[in-house]
Amino acid sequence: MTRKVLALIAAVLLIAMVVTACNTGSAATGDVKLGLGTVNRINKSKDAGDADGNAQTDAVIAAVAIDSEGKIIAVDIDSVQSKIAFTKDGKVATDPATLVKTKKELGDDYGMKAQSSLAKEWYEQIAELEKYLVGKKLADIEGMKLTDGKADDLKTSVTITVTDYLEAVKKAIANAN
Repeated sequence: MTRKVLALIAAVLLIAMVVTACNTGSAATGDVKLGLGTVNRINKSKDAGDADGNAQTDAVIAAVAIDSEGKIIAVDIDSVQSKIAFTKDGKVATDPATLVKTKKELGDDYGMKAQSSLAKEWYEQIAELEKYLVGKKLADIEGMKLTDGKADDLKTSVTITVTDYLEAVKKAIANAN
């Protein structure tokens, strides 16, 4: 189920990114290559014990378009947090028919704005990161200065931890063809 959801999200992101790249008038040189990268973690899962447990998968998906010089001409990053509650007896407590939305799909309902020192929602911050990455090459991304996983150059517009997002973008660049 998770693999199908990720494949669908990836396909939608690639289509949206290509449409965006074609409509922005970006100055791509030579052939444009498209790539997709993902980072998946389960480190927020909790065992059941005396209380119920939670299985959580955090998936980051990045789609990039790069020109013949390796510069990013378009990037689209999204994330899914799939949370599945289960009882201490091992029974699934989350409705299996639940459709899990991405953070971009959740928009303002994600609820980060209230906790953000910038009063910005997740999708607003990721849009700033995406904008920053356009025109960058892999070496630029690898050379970004981070403090506690946060981009030093983006302190006034992005306070989220960007480590997994950048890793997904790097994988997307490596997979571009």
